[in-house]
Amino acid sequence: MRYSYLQDKDISTNATVSFAGTSLFGGGTVAALSKVTGNRLGARYKFGNGFGVGFAWDSSKWSFSSNTAGAQMDVKRQVWSLPLTFEAGNHMLFGTYAQSNDWRGSLGGVSWSATTNAGAIGSTAAGSLSFGSETGARFYSLGYSYRLSKRTNVHATYQKIRNDALVRYDFKDNASGNTAVGGDPESWGIGIRHTF
Repeated sequence: MRYSYLQDKDISTNATVSFAGTSLFGGGTVAALSKVTGNRLGARYKFGNGFGVGFAWDSSKWSFSSNTAGAQMDVKRQVWSLPLTFEAGNHMLFGTYAQSNDWRGSLGGVSWSATTNAGAIGSTAAGSLSFGSETGARFYSLGYSYRLSKRTNVHATYQKIRNDALVRYDFKDNASGNTAVGGDPESWGIGIRHTF
């Protein structure tokens, strides 16, 4: 089992808070202090029959405080994942399901659940959808690995993200370049890994 805590506070900024150029505060640049906090918990158990199961949970919050009227913001997000593995001899199957819940918190004193986008975010018009109901995502992955030796394996993987209408999550490594809000990036991969 593992747990970690992160806090980065008093981050001074003088910028426009926006999504792809669409300002959340009406287009103005505001002086503000940001604070990021995060909690992460994870555990994994491997059974004697080759099955392994894990669980990870992450809760993060970004606060944006300013003397500018209406430019107060805090965003809370929770993510959890369930990775599974099965090993038999030199073979391994693995898969993960993960989910990012909708945003919580407030923008200018108004709850995210009642806040709607101002017409378009990025390149996709989304009408009056709520940030509190259309800001989640789901992640799926499947893979197979074959051990050639103690230090070398070959593998194949498939990954997909299903975004809600107002977000555009992408892969951290080998990003798809997904630019459409609400788009669903996917990737296939094959590779060989050798540890020295």
